[in-house]
Amino acid sequence: MLTRREFLATAAMAASLPLAACGQDGSQTEEATDTMTETDATTDATTTTTSTTSEEDSMKTFELEVGERAFTGSFADTEAADELASQLPLSLEMNELSGNEKFCYTDQEFPGEEEVPSELHAGEIWIYSGSCIVLFYKNHANAGYSYKFVGSLDDASGLEEAVGTGSVEITLR
Repeated sequence: MLTRREFLATAAMAASLPLAACGQDGSQTEEATDTMTETDATTDATTTTTSTTSEEDSMKTFELEVGERAFTGSFADTEAADELASQLPLSLEMNELSGNEKFCYTDQEFPGEEEVPSELHAGEIWIYSGSCIVLFYKNHANAGYSYKFVGSLDDASGLEEAVGTGSVEITLR
């Protein structure tokens, strides 16, 4: 609890604060102007940060080209996705496997945590065994394999027809 003397001292200081910001004629003092400039600079920095974040979000998208078809997609917020995104544009010769995926082994070891998804969906891109890029073009149950998630297409309609059977070249931009 404050003593009466402490209370009065605190009240007097608080009452004098508005006077420090304005001159006797009501104009701002130099000290108040500096404080406002710092506040404005902080606001500008916040605006700039928000703008940069929006640009980063838009940079987390990609385009996957297969022959004459183009699909748009979004990268996941994973280390493997960040690493793959840093290598774009990238053209890959992908091989067929199991009638539901295309794959391509790379010399790149992708970082990040592996997971064992129960389902794999058309349009998803994963990393298998640390260095193999896999594009699934059909939905199916996972047989217990571990992957690192990279991202997925916004709409995988027509992907199966676009990749066809056998090997196919894809380009990620």
